[in-house]
Amino acid sequence: MAPVTEFITLALKPDLPAAEATSILETTASTLVAQPGCLRVRTSRTHEDASDARIFVDWENVTAHRAFEKTEAYAPFKARVRDAVAAPPQRPYHVEFDPFPPAVLANSGTAAKTPVAEVLHIWFPAEYSDDSRRRSADTVREFTRNMLQFADGMTGEWALGWSVERDIDHDGAPSSVLVLVLGWVTVEAHMKARDHPEFAKNIPLLKNLEGLKGLEMKHVSTTTVEASS
Repeated sequence: MAPVTEFITLALKPDLPAAEATSILETTASTLVAQPGCLRVRTSRTHEDASDARIFVDWENVTAHRAFEKTEAYAPFKARVRDAVAAPPQRPYHVEFDPFPPAVLANSGTAAKTPVAEVLHIWFPAEYSDDSRRRSADTVREFTRNMLQFADGMTGEWALGWSVERDIDHDGAPSSVLVLVLGWVTVEAHMKARDHPEFAKNIPLLKNLEGLKGLEMKHVSTTTVEASS
């Protein structure tokens, strides 16, 4: 089975003190990274909204994650998370990134090349054929190659992958998602690139994707906890 990155989205309570929010993310990461088959955990609150927390968990495979859900540690883990959020979390899902691990999501430490990662969710119907998946992924790769030609402030790191699941809830309907992660030096550099004349020529590649249901973009700067070797 292929390695995967689990996506967890947490809507933290708006009145949660910053120190407590940080503690929740650190404790969550520590619990996850101690599980067999967990390779690393990356956590961040989005640049757009400090109460919007994102957790990216690299697993050896989906089976390793499912095994954790059957352990005694899972119930108290869920309870700690539940106490910190304003609404029940969305069911986590898994993405098969190329390359793996997605180094573009490593945003801290001396070896990190990408301070800010743009995480773009490209939503499609649940019943999206394998041929359609291939065509859309090829088009997104073309979009990315074009961006690298004109956009100042890109770090050159990027990753792309489809969700394993095809029944993720998006706007009340089962969906699948293609996730593109692009590396930037700052959020401002990304916003400036969007004003470039070439961006207006390039963005239709995404907006005209076959069967597209929607685009959702956030910026993160993660902290990484690696599993002990």
